Amino acid sequence: MESISPLRQLCHEQKNLLSLILASIQLIERSHPEVQTFPHWQEIQADLHQMNELLLRTGLLEGPVRPQFREVLVSDFFASLYRNCLPWFEQSQKHLYYSTDISPASTFRTDPVLLKQALINLIRNAWEALEENGTVWLRLSGQMNELLFSIKDNGNGMEPEILHEISRPFFSTKASGTGLGFPYARRICDALHVSLSLQSVPSLGTTVTLSIKYHSA
Repeated sequence: MESISPLRQLCHEQKNLLSLILASIQLIERSHPEVQTFPHWQEIQADLHQMNELLLRTGLLEGPVRPQFREVLVSDFFASLYRNCLPWFEQSQKHLYYSTDISPASTFRTDPVLLKQALINLIRNAWEALEENGTVWLRLSGQMNELLFSIKDNGNGMEPEILHEISRPFFSTKASGTGLGFPYARRICDALHVSLSLQSVPSLGTTVTLSIKYHSA
């Protein structure tokens, strides 16, 4: 009999619990349809479905990353990412801004579930680096056939020796950190053929830039 790894068993149990939460949300909407107008209600559901999809892919941490590529609308993907992350900032008196000059009809080929998870990890890192009233700027622009997506914060920045270690799994400067956010994001980007660069200046902040092939409209 094939043994089931502890990770797969854990994901299975989490998925069962998540299915109960999704069912409860559907019941709430039927009884109180007005909740659909509440701020971030749609983003909460999108986050839960994102989690559900990730739990289906338990192989991410047990072997090679296996992307499921498809064409994605640039504007929809990055605008959704911004809305998903906004509650972190609103509940902690920090600021998140998003700007783009990309045509709404432009598309790119990626695995949207994995790419969004990588970007959420990177934006979370930027959010955690901020003091109160700090800011993260998300900027999406086009250069030839490449999307350039930058995540810039005005946090404390990193010393060169910390910057050198940041890609090493389990390395963290935070007492409660796992040290998996950036290595996890880089692993996904490598699998998606996305170039990822990191620049940081102590006391000024950090900028992460991703370069992604796309089809301009």
